[in-house]
Amino acid sequence: MKWVYTTTALLALGLVSSDALAAKKKTADSAENAVEASESKKEKVEGAQPQIDPNKVVGKVGGQSIRLLDVMERIQLLPPQLKQAPLEQIYPNVLQQMAMRMATVKRARDKGVEKSVEYKKAQQEMQLNLLQEMFLFSGLKESFTDEELKKEHEAYMKEFVAEDQVRARHILVKDEKEAQDIIDQIKKGEDFGKLAEKKSLDHLSAKRGGDLDFFGKNDLIPEFTKVAFEMKDGELSEKPVKTPFGFHIIKKEGGRKKEALPFEKAKASMLPNRIRQREIQVRMKEAMDASKIELFNMDGSPLKMSEPGVAEEGASAPAAVKPEAKVEEHAEAKEPANSNASEAGNAAESLGEEAGEASK
Repeated sequence: MKWVYTTTALLALGLVSSDALAAKKKTADSAENAVEASESKKEKVEGAQPQIDPNKVVGKVGGQSIRLLDVMERIQLLPPQLKQAPLEQIYPNVLQQMAMRMATVKRARDKGVEKSVEYKKAQQEMQLNLLQEMFLFSGLKESFTDEELKKEHEAYMKEFVAEDQVRARHILVKDEKEAQDIIDQIKKGEDFGKLAEKKSLDHLSAKRGGDLDFFGKNDLIPEFTKVAFEMKDGELSEKPVKTPFGFHIIKKEGGRKKEALPFEKAKASMLPNRIRQREIQVRMKEAMDASKIELFNMDGSPLKMSEPGVAEEGASAPAAVKPEAKVEEHAEAKEPANSNASEAGNAAESLGEEAGEASK
């Protein structure tokens, strides 16, 4: 996910810095350039026309104005693949979204939401999260030379282990009896993929017919991977598999040996993320070393804090599935939204997506 901080929010929390303001100005400059570029393109086609004023009011919500520049700034924050669409398509959607947000915010203020205990607690939590995120992720290097990436690829190849991987589908449900009923339906000829789309609480993989893609033994929770790796290709689990998320019906699709990514495929996302991850870990260690930390189990015995780990290839897994992958989630924030996540990351993310529903 991308971390975007608005000047208004940061000023309200007292967290805005000169760098943040400079970044905001850069976005505004880009927005003005986008307006000019759009008009320049039209002029070439339609002949010379007066340049549109970026401060032109293009909307009003409860008396509050929306300038053309405000809309263009928001467009500049869209993922790269969305910005490729014609401006004529993007503009009305972004403008309407801005109007809807302004209307709901105004209504919330009119109803005194800002004075509620819940709002103040959420605001405090947001402030703490922003402080942590800005310390860990602000200023991470965005681009690297081929020399830096090749050096990182050499290190990656030395560390790489060609482990076994499994590809499987799953259906996650809350109740064991329901899981067994689904197994019985599949044995009678019901389509696994269609049942996954209809029944699975894991909405992310359900859209793919329950497909988790390839994953290794250490990529997902052990209760799940143990069963999946012991199954034969094409086999359906005989009984529901219980995990902290609920009950799973598993179908093993196949297996393979994991292969190292060649430089040309790794340089776009995986290698830059490895470099950024190390910087994040350095910052995290700096913070930990600067504070005396003492943790205890519920019985009062000392609790040893684990070292923050690093996910290997862009996994963005939830902590419940793969704790060490949390660092990578933020390292990926600098990548375009259409960057390819690792297969193990896709599988781990699927197992964690909306898993809370299973525990309700």
